[in-house]
Amino acid sequence: MVSRLDLCVCTAYRVRGAAAVSEIRGEEDFAGLRAYEPGMPLKHMAWKVLARGAEPAVRSYSSLGADPEWLDWHVLGDLPPEARLSQLCRWILDREAAGRPYALRLPRMEIAPAIGPAHRAACLRALAALKVG
Repeated sequence: MVSRLDLCVCTAYRVRGAAAVSEIRGEEDFAGLRAYEPGMPLKHMAWKVLARGAEPAVRSYSSLGADPEWLDWHVLGDLPPEARLSQLCRWILDREAAGRPYALRLPRMEIAPAIGPAHRAACLRALAALKVG
């Protein structure tokens, strides 16, 4: 059975258009290594680097047509406000961990595409300050 959240995620990817297609096809280029931070996906861990005694590192990739992803409140449609906030937060953390640029669209507010700790903090603050209800 497909949940509402799964449908919303599929819709969000459809809204992204060509960027979603490149993601599905796996058309990503290796962009280098960066320091591992707790919470990063282990599937990108550079195990050989770790085995050699170096600091933990993860492989990062860049999409060929790296269009920023718009994380949109309205795409989450019928979900209750708390579920929308939770999903947007998860998407922000996932995009940041993957090193992919993203933007946030909320009711009466948009945060332009970017990436990095300051952008992540601004997006999470916007979610925390959002008045719902």
